[in-house]
Amino acid sequence: MKYEEYRKKVIECKMSGMTVLQWCEREGVQYTTYCTWRKRVIAREGAEKIHTECGFARESFKKPKPYAEYREKVLQCRGSGLPMEQWCEIEGIKYTSYRTWQRRVFEKEGQSAIDKECGRKPHVNKDYTLEKINQNPDMCEISGLFRSETKEIEIEMLTDDMIVVRCGAWTVGASGQSLEDVIRAVKSLC
Repeated sequence: MKYEEYRKKVIECKMSGMTVLQWCEREGVQYTTYCTWRKRVIAREGAEKIHTECGFARESFKKPKPYAEYREKVLQCRGSGLPMEQWCEIEGIKYTSYRTWQRRVFEKEGQSAIDKECGRKPHVNKDYTLEKINQNPDMCEISGLFRSETKEIEIEMLTDDMIVVRCGAWTVGASGQSLEDVIRAVKSLC
């Protein structure tokens, strides 16, 4: 199909008022094919031009919130003591949008800094495996210590069929037939 033909289809879909999936089903076009067309058209002409041609005013599109705005929302949610889903529902915010804002804020400032600012008890990852080992140290023996280029890998046998693998900041436990798979996976990742 030539560029002009699938460009026309992309504009037709946008102006139809249907979702892309509905339009594709009605027209007998595979969704992935349509997505490829749309990607090519936007790459070649730009989304702004296509939206204007379809009669969509640029002002009608939501502008992304500035960082300070969504940072404030994250502080409000974390300080509320409510579960995120419930807080989002009360505030009329899409849960997925909130999660994106929270991820960005945590990446930039760190979760513990945000929790401290909003008065929330800082989050601590608890490793229950170490607690179990401390309760009964006789049940644990170190079966191997490996060194990769970036991290140490420690493998411990808790029981005859239970293994714990530590690599960097995380711990993985496995039992039964999956022991060899876990060891192989950890070695390849670290």
